[in-house]
Amino acid sequence: MLGLVFSHWITAPLRKLTRHAEAVAAGRRPQPPQLPGRHFRRLGETIEEMRDALEGRKQFESYVQNLSHEMMSPVAAIRGASELLAAENLPAERRTRLLENIQTESARLHQLGDQMLALASLESRKHPTEQRPIHLHALLANIAADHQSAASAAGITLTLESADAPEIIGDAGLLKMAISNLVGNAVDFSPNGGHVLIRTRRDGTYAVIEIDDEGPGIPEFARERAFERFFSLPRPRSGRKSSGLGLCLARETAGLHHGEVSLENRPEGGARAAIRLPTACKRRAPVAKR
Repeated sequence: MLGLVFSHWITAPLRKLTRHAEAVAAGRRPQPPQLPGRHFRRLGETIEEMRDALEGRKQFESYVQNLSHEMMSPVAAIRGASELLAAENLPAERRTRLLENIQTESARLHQLGDQMLALASLESRKHPTEQRPIHLHALLANIAADHQSAASAAGITLTLESADAPEIIGDAGLLKMAISNLVGNAVDFSPNGGHVLIRTRRDGTYAVIEIDDEGPGIPEFARERAFERFFSLPRPRSGRKSSGLGLCLARETAGLHHGEVSLENRPEGGARAAIRLPTACKRRAPVAKR
């Protein structure tokens, strides 16, 4: 019996470490296993440190390659426009369009840099920096107000249905950024005169925020790549692509809050983005009875 107990004490932590290492090798980000004994705990901590070091090196290489590639297009556009502006006898209308192009591409570079910094910061974290109660309805109302101007300019009706939204706990700044990216995508892909609906519903101990649009939906070839870093589709109205980092930011933010993000086509047409987050009642620790 002592031999069986000792064997179990040895093999059980090893099985946990093996499953953890397999999950890391598959590209997932599992929580560190709870292990007994000082040596097993130190071994688990060493695996975590090794994973962080390897991920940091891979992320750095990937960031440099992808950022260099993504910067080429706006830099080339700015250079070409500036060279044309230096030419003499350029019509005033043509000069105005070139200046607008320079401003647009400069803003794209600025957004790209900001989102890259935000994504790098998110991927290096294991927990949100803030854990505060958030009134979800107020947060969504703020996001809807931010996008109201762009929606109105395209004749798009932006509707919010979240009066009974539950309270959640987390980092309000990160969650606003994540949800705002999803709403911005819905507005960008909706046709002129379309409708974007933001609504909430409960799913057990989770709050689900759904953003519906009436755009063309997600092409079949893009479904598997939608959350890839720098992958983007042309906007129907402008033909321009975004930085391709918005969905990555949303996914990383949801993961930090023990939630998830999904993107699918609606049967009636258009796309639906959804972010699923634990409610405050799930995140709060139970109070011990006296």
